[in-house]
Formats: sequence, structure tokens, C-alpha cells
Amino acid sequence: CCMLVLGSGCARRTTVPIEMDVPPERSSRPPLPEVAALIAALDDSDPEIRFAAITSLAMQAKEATPAVARLLPRLRDEHPLVRQAAADLLGTLQASEAVEPLGALLTDPQLDIRRSAAVALGKIGPAASKASEALGKALSDPDEDVRLAATVALGQIGPKARPAVAALRDAADSATVRGDSETKRRIAESLKRIGEQGGEAD
Repeated sequence: CCMLVLGSGCARRTTVPIEMDVPPERSSRPPLPEVAALIAALDDSDPEIRFAAITSLAMQAKEATPAVARLLPRLRDEHPLVRQAAADLLGTLQASEAVEPLGALLTDPQLDIRRSAAVALGKIGPAASKASEALGKALSDPDEDVRLAATVALGQIGPKARPAVAALRDAADSATVRGDSETKRRIAESLKRIGEQGGEAD
């Protein structure tokens, strides 16, 4: 057995034990640190360690579900990469508890974080219906990728995203003015998934 130290530099380190005696036939790399140790590292004072802990948890798939409660505060982390990684993982875990804070991230100053928040809400699906209005507002985001992510997310939420239908239709009109046929197509698909008539792109 040896010790894995997450992070670099002179800040406090979180030392995580890992087992190295894995049979070669099972894996050519050492196993990931245990979920409990990674969850503890989410509160480390070093943002590099917090980010490393989240990315390691993401590799644990559904085994990382116990981390949800400790991941929620990381959506407000001062470090943008930590916020984004937390949003991505909470979406992968389909954490309905994260809907409200993810909706708040749709106005984050970092466009990558806004996009990740929209994608995460889409992965959560119908349980993210409370974020429909926030996603509707994101349809007017200055970044095209964020607008498309919000459009797709509303379709993934489905019929419960009806509060955003008017915003989707306004976005379709704006796409027509811009000559943006791809956005119109995505909006039409989302309107169909929501169950609105007349969702076809002209």
C-alpha cells in the first residue's frame, strides 16, 4: 500500500491511501482512491485538490452518488474549474437536489459554466422542471453554445418544460432573423418533445 497526495504546491495536502497490489490481469493502473476519501477532499482549502477530487469521483460513475450533498456547495466555488466540474458531475449523477443551484449557474460569468449547467439540467430531465424558466432566459444568452444547450435541455425535460414554450418560440423567431437553421431545427425538436403543436421549423 502507498499514499496518493492530491494537488501540488505548498498548501495543505489531503493524503489518500490507495492499494497498489492489483493483479495485472484486472488492471494495469492502480485503483482510484476510495469515494469516502474523495468526498472529504471536496472541502480541501486548495482548489487543485477540490478539482482533482471531483474529476476522480466522476470516474467512479454511480458509486459517486454519496458525494452529491458535498458537491452542491462546490457549485458556488470561487474557482471556475471547480464549479464547472461539479456541474458536470451532478448532471451525470442526475442529482435533482442540484436543480436550483444549477439554474443559478445559467447566469455565471463563465460561458463554459453556463453551458455545463444547461447540459447538466438536461441530463437530470423532467426532475429539472423548476429550472425551465431559467433555461428559457438562457435562450437569449450571447453565446450560441449556451443557447443550444438550453434548447436541448428543455426538450429533455419534456412536457414539464411548458413554462419555457413562449421563450422557445421567441428564440425560433430570432433564429429566423439570423438565418440560423440549425437552432430552428433544435428548437422544433424541443417543442415536439414538450408536446407543443406547431413545433416544426418552417
